[in-house]
Amino acid sequence: MANTNGSMGSMGGNTQYKSAQMGSATVELVLGDITEQCVDAIVNAANARLAGGGGVDGAVHRRGGPAIMEETRQRYPKGCPVGSAVVTGAGALAARYVFHAVGPQWCGGRSGEEELLRGAYRKCLELAVENRCASIAFPSISTGAYGYPVGEAAAVALQAVRDFCREKPEGGVRLVRFVLFSPADFAVYAGVLGSGAAGAERKYVGKPKPNTMSINILADSSGSMANIAEDMSGSLNQLMAENKDLPAEVTVTYSIFSTDYMPQFAEKPIAEVPQFRITPTNSTALLESATRMIEEVDARFAAMPEHPEKVMFVIVTDGMENASRPGYTRSRLFSLIRRQTEERNWVFLYFGANQDAIQEAASMGIRRDRAMYYETNARGVHRNHERLSRKMEQLHESSLSTLCDIGFDAEDREA
Repeated sequence: MANTNGSMGSMGGNTQYKSAQMGSATVELVLGDITEQCVDAIVNAANARLAGGGGVDGAVHRRGGPAIMEETRQRYPKGCPVGSAVVTGAGALAARYVFHAVGPQWCGGRSGEEELLRGAYRKCLELAVENRCASIAFPSISTGAYGYPVGEAAAVALQAVRDFCREKPEGGVRLVRFVLFSPADFAVYAGVLGSGAAGAERKYVGKPKPNTMSINILADSSGSMANIAEDMSGSLNQLMAENKDLPAEVTVTYSIFSTDYMPQFAEKPIAEVPQFRITPTNSTALLESATRMIEEVDARFAAMPEHPEKVMFVIVTDGMENASRPGYTRSRLFSLIRRQTEERNWVFLYFGANQDAIQEAASMGIRRDRAMYYETNARGVHRNHERLSRKMEQLHESSLSTLCDIGFDAEDREA
């Protein structure tokens, strides 16, 4: 995303307004009534039975008249799955079409809500392309009676739009408008749009410097790490000592996290890094910390006249996400990691204990063959050290075209 308009002016009277450019599409935030939008398609926040209801759903049917419900019943007698959408005419509304999107009910965030919400937005954008709609207006899907937290929903919604516009730049959608019903919701969406939480794309001003490597380590320091904190700190210090003579210019960035994200040092030459320390406390804000560190590293590289040629980003945790603030969603992190992997050739490695590490990594956008489970004891920590040391050597030995071959092999996965 680029060119965010930071000012809030008026649009049609006292309506608040904010916009940003995402590829070839303009994304607008408007405070108003979605049934009054003069666009090609408006999105109705429907239920799975497509039976009408309150909120946006009720307003669309009231303003659009009985023709919308008649068509819905005739064409979709079995309703619509959660995470998808269907199309009808718009009856008496100014739009040409209504896309009836079924978002998920909020169940705490561990029941696939993000994927379903993202799917509902994406299906509407696909319907826009299929029906040659240049403009579409969305409500804030699932944040009413379904209880989805507005901050998290805003991040998912804006990220879904950004991803779609990036993947289908010639799709024909030129205006995506979010019509927010309350000033509070507008403020949340505006904050997410302005903060870059929808995945701002950066252009690097410099070029890669040959034979340089950047190793970035994000380590869990939540309370559950207490029994291995000393082993983990010692292992990281040993790792640096063993690899300081790699025949390359190697820099290291290190951050820890618990409830808070805590950067420790950045871009230190490997021979000069301070001692690694982990002091366990509090909870696990993994999604927020990973997102913030990736964005900080990327922003730093973007401003360098010469940035590192090869980048490795390592996440080490022993628990599940439970403390990130609204807006720092799995969907946002997934898109960020996939972009850095596919466009910047970053190598992400994930070490996870007390969890299905491979599945957790995959849910964040990290390749399954780059995820490793470990035991929370001295031996498990030492094995991580050995595995990471081998991957650092492999990073150095790989050409830019073979970075994609880096992953955990059978030797790495031996007990």
